Amino acid sequence: MTVPEIETARLLLRGHRLGDFDACAAMWADPVVNRYFGSPLSAEDSWTKFLRYSGHWAMNGFGFWAVVEKSTGLYVGELGFADFKREIEPRLPDVPEAGWVLISAAHGKGYASEAICAAHNWMDGRAGRTVCIIHPENAASFTVARKFGYRETGRAVYKGRELVVMERLREFRLRIATMEDAPALGRLIDLSVRTLQAGDYTPAQIESSLKRVYGVDSQLIADGTYFVVEAGSEIVACGGWSRRKTLYGGDQLVGREDSLLDPRVDAAKVRAFFVHPGWTRRGLGTMILEACETAAVAAGFRRFEMGATLTGVALYKARGYEALEEIAVPLENGLTLPVIRMGRSRA
Repeated sequence: MTVPEIETARLLLRGHRLGDFDACAAMWADPVVNRYFGSPLSAEDSWTKFLRYSGHWAMNGFGFWAVVEKSTGLYVGELGFADFKREIEPRLPDVPEAGWVLISAAHGKGYASEAICAAHNWMDGRAGRTVCIIHPENAASFTVARKFGYRETGRAVYKGRELVVMERLREFRLRIATMEDAPALGRLIDLSVRTLQAGDYTPAQIESSLKRVYGVDSQLIADGTYFVVEAGSEIVACGGWSRRKTLYGGDQLVGREDSLLDPRVDAAKVRAFFVHPGWTRRGLGTMILEACETAAVAAGFRRFEMGATLTGVALYKARGYEALEEIAVPLENGLTLPVIRMGRSRA
């Protein structure tokens, strides 16, 4: 099968190519990379591993991607899902096994989280359960695994080493919002703003912004460009994109500009992201942003723009967005709400 390509803000996940082998072999020969995997690999062993990647896609319909830095074209690692038929005791469940590895120069940049989020978004539509195995001392991998919902289920011995077995159940479902979701979205927006933005805005700003700015945008829903994430039957996050000029605000915002943008010259608008306070730090914002950018690109857009709250700036910076200007959104009684216009171009 053709290996699907997945773009994130900074990375491209694609199938391995023959020209990747030298970089792949150098990675697997690096003692720093192999600290928790075992001894560095010879070129011969790396070649066997390299060929196995193509076989997984052909036989199983899933496999490992090469991870490439978009700005430089540099091969920075690989990750994905496999059925390694490991001789491990006790045996792993008969589900895809996730794995990831980056060159040492790419450590500490957030690349693992960025790529793993994209890979699991793809796999979630195909498998409801995955596992991974991690060395007990590999704190960085534990942090990443837990961030995306992996939980320890036991220990196993593989090639004489004890490893931690972790399992992830597909916890979240991403779908397009409908007008029937509007009441739940209104409650989610209110709770998210009051709780998560309390550290960046005053109580007066929050109260006024909920009256004047924040709220359900029925135009986004009608356009089919607004997403919700469900945990079970509960909506725990929402966000969308728009082909219209309005940069921020719900139905109640005065001065909305709902005329259509020209994707050849205009930036798609990334809009109205809110997460339930009890479901933060689960990668939900990133999940929705990936879906928005993918849909906007499919509609012909190559640039993205948003009006970010002070609370959301860190997330968007991590995703490659840059601050363009500060906007003072007028509220009641002479108050204003500082919002940062941010943007980025597709590489």
